[in-house]
Amino acid sequence: MKNKALSLLLAALMLAVIAVTATACFPDDGNGNGEIPLPTDEIPQPNDQMYELTIWGGDEYMGESGVLVRQFCSDFNNSPLSQELKVKISFTAMAGLPTALQGALLANRGPDLVIWDRFATPSNTDVLYPLNALIERDEIDLGVFNQEATKELAYRGAQFGLPLDLDPWGIVVNMDIVNAYNNSAAEADRIDIDTDLQTWSGLREVGNKLTVRNGTTVTRAGLNTTSMDGQFFSFVFSAGGEVINTDEEHPDYGDTRLTTPIDEYGYRIMDTLSYFKNLYGLNLSNAGLGGEQQFAEGKLAMTFGSMYFPQRLKEYTQTEMNIRFVPYPQRDLRYYGGGATETNPVSIDPTEQNAGLQNGLYGGMLGGYGLAIAYPDEPFRNEAWRMRVAKSWHLIKAWLLNDDLNMQYCTTTRQITSRLSLTDHEYYSTADAKLLSQAIPYLEYFRMRPNVAGYEPFEANVVRSQIQRMYEGDTVATVYQSIRSQGNSLLRQAQGRN
Repeated sequence: MKNKALSLLLAALMLAVIAVTATACFPDDGNGNGEIPLPTDEIPQPNDQMYELTIWGGDEYMGESGVLVRQFCSDFNNSPLSQELKVKISFTAMAGLPTALQGALLANRGPDLVIWDRFATPSNTDVLYPLNALIERDEIDLGVFNQEATKELAYRGAQFGLPLDLDPWGIVVNMDIVNAYNNSAAEADRIDIDTDLQTWSGLREVGNKLTVRNGTTVTRAGLNTTSMDGQFFSFVFSAGGEVINTDEEHPDYGDTRLTTPIDEYGYRIMDTLSYFKNLYGLNLSNAGLGGEQQFAEGKLAMTFGSMYFPQRLKEYTQTEMNIRFVPYPQRDLRYYGGGATETNPVSIDPTEQNAGLQNGLYGGMLGGYGLAIAYPDEPFRNEAWRMRVAKSWHLIKAWLLNDDLNMQYCTTTRQITSRLSLTDHEYYSTADAKLLSQAIPYLEYFRMRPNVAGYEPFEANVVRSQIQRMYEGDTVATVYQSIRSQGNSLLRQAQGRN
């Protein structure tokens, strides 16, 4: 209960901060479309003095991932390039990075750069230095980067960072469990991961096959349904829809897509809620079998994860696990309309369209990080600070645009580069990059998360909590309306348009 109370307090503080940001930092046209004023600071070219730059990262880097970033920093500091750039770097992982950064910058105790979780950009525009003028001055071609990742670091006309890595989320499968099942199954009943996990119905069937029960007690979970509330946005995407209206030309931009009366977008969301409820009711998992430790111990066959998943597994096993990555499957089930019901869905063709929307899409949400420059409170933006910005920008350009340094970072941290021309680098054909190489062919199917202020607390405190209420007995219709009303209220407050 103590941890839950702390989480709620931090969420409330985050919402208060982003509400102030939305109303105080840039003009708004009443519908969330105002552009952010760009800084007028004249950033010089870097001088020839050696600078020690500090870099912060968030919660993801508290464990093995942070160890690898620090290794990269050490290797860089001992390289000729460090001497050439006149830069040395150090890295610190900070819990609750956006909030910690807000407080530090008010006291001029913040870092020079941040490895920034891209989805948090719209809610934290006051702590990141817009790079527009530097990009234009140095003629940086943003086309060399994955465009979804680049756009996720832009908000209302300002570019707050450049993409560092690509972190697609999907389904992670323990292939030893699948192979063991296939060895004893009839030929017609065997699982083919490449074909059977392409659709919602296929995922449901495979999850059921891999679940082991003693009576009604699950002893090995086939699919981690206990954490599906955190996959809602990706599954709505796989249903051909979206949870938040991201069309900047639409009058309801920034609101939820949970419409009343329900339109085709709303039905995609209703279908996703019904699918979640259906999977949960199949008893494929339980609360004690949904964690990374249980996956490492062979008690969970399929879960949801990203490219950082193998690093997290190292906390529980040093054995290299036989795992596979596949994107979120396409919706091929309809729970509303055409004779369908919540308990008796009808099959549909994912490739066909309805009301201009494709029935199902392969892929999901693209996670990942960017490099950004911290923006201190105005009294601290002096000449010394401007020179540190110059050095930080000098480092960012080398880190991201120097092929060797870019791949040195990606090979050290075991991540997918954001550079389009480097995803076929020889590293991605090595055993060390097995999971990465499985994800790279699917990158074109992944899209950035909703680029609106308030997305994070909306997902964490509205969507996930309401899905849990549905699991506890609330109807799909009730949960739909609750997400709609609470979500629109939260999003409008975060965007400064109450």
